[in-house]
Amino acid sequence: MKKILIIDDDQDILDAMGAVLELSGYNVVVLQDATKIAQQVRTERPDVILLDIMLNDLDGRSLCYILKANEQYRFIPIIMFSGSQLEPEEVLRCGADDFITKPFELDVLMQKIEAFQPVFRPSSL
Repeated sequence: MKKILIIDDDQDILDAMGAVLELSGYNVVVLQDATKIAQQVRTERPDVILLDIMLNDLDGRSLCYILKANEQYRFIPIIMFSGSQLEPEEVLRCGADDFITKPFELDVLMQKIEAFQPVFRPSSL
């Protein structure tokens, strides 16, 4: 069962996405405080990260870049999402593996999640 870490500052979005993904058979962990992302990734060892771009005072693209630059976390697929009208190429420059614009169809989100197969996990994670 894939473990999905969802990071968003909107609790309603976390609740809705979490419930839908759990009903679809995923193990879901949600995080509203993006400053704890490294700790959460280390603890939870997710198979996929869903990361909002707009996070209160933080930019999700910066967090994505930091994770992808880290030897321990770079292998974890990150799907970024946003309600802003951004070009996918602009978002993917931070190292994200995929991007989806809100509002999105749930079947599209599921397809994107399923596209990423579990990968080798370094034992030091």
